Amino acid sequence: MIYPILLSAFSSLSTGIGGVIVALFRKISDRTMSFFQGFAAGVMITVSLIEMMPRCYENMLGYMDAMSAAAVMALISTVGWVTGRGISAAADYIYRDKADYTQAVHISLVTTAVMVLHNLPEGMLTIFSGLEDTRFGLEIAIAVALHNIPEGIVVASGVLYLTSSRAKAVGHSFFAGISEFIGGLAAVVLFGGMANELFTGAVLAAVGGIMVQTSLCELLPASLKLSGKLHTITGAAAGAVIIYVSLYAI
Repeated sequence: MIYPILLSAFSSLSTGIGGVIVALFRKISDRTMSFFQGFAAGVMITVSLIEMMPRCYENMLGYMDAMSAAAVMALISTVGWVTGRGISAAADYIYRDKADYTQAVHISLVTTAVMVLHNLPEGMLTIFSGLEDTRFGLEIAIAVALHNIPEGIVVASGVLYLTSSRAKAVGHSFFAGISEFIGGLAAVVLFGGMANELFTGAVLAAVGGIMVQTSLCELLPASLKLSGKLHTITGAAAGAVIIYVSLYAI
């Protein structure tokens, strides 16, 4: 049991590497932030469409026919989309009376919340993979660690842009990573008996829907407004390429 937990800790803390990379910047300008918002959207859309949704579909096929699997995946993803809208609305409601609650603060809060939600099933996946097979668990942990680095960049860049504090930027990226580790441990305790492929697939589809909604409705519009098409498109393309390479590196 210790080995899978160590694997989860290793993959989780790699998010902090992304925070350290961002900390190399003295300050995040509007153009740089626009790039990073596009980057975040590219990361989240790519992860959702080429990793989370296909894995959900494959998991569902073990319990139903192809048509039903596609329908269930679409339904759960839609629930995730609506949940993403709810996260955005909740942030606006909670901080509505704050004088310094700007669009940039809103985007940073929502993105961090979504990354934390995304990391929870990853922690679960890493631990259960390690329990199933030590070699397979190591492969999953390395893959998760690789694509946690750009996710750490996503979280830290927003914090640095708002606060100009490198320490806070790195701290928030580590927090997002720790949530993955905690999620994995919680999953073992709470869902150990029910964490089959159907359950995991449902979680992946829901979180994927949240990530796509946040990317299309929050990050990309904010990036376009901040600095225009060039930095948005460049950032989104860079995020998509980097996360694609990290997902298939091993």
